[in-house]
Amino acid sequence: LAGAALLAPVANFWWRGFPKDLFKEAYNVQLVQDRWTLRVGHHLPWLTYWWMTQKWFPASSVEAGDFRIFNAHDHKLLSSLPPRAHE
Repeated sequence: LAGAALLAPVANFWWRGFPKDLFKEAYNVQLVQDRWTLRVGHHLPWLTYWWMTQKWFPASSVEAGDFRIFNAHDHKLLSSLPPRAHE
């Protein structure tokens, strides 16, 4: 599996074993809308469905197809992939 990577749009930053310094670094790199989505899912799980379907605030950037979080190499790779079937 040399060179293989797993791209997960959501990570559980509240795992007990997750190092706090790594949590802070990774959490703060995310877009503000994704931080809010994680906060709602963690602290207010009963509002998760509403948060993901409401239109007043931007929800998940991944769901919206906003790829600003990716670096230049990622964008180059993504542009070489065929379009998704549902687009």
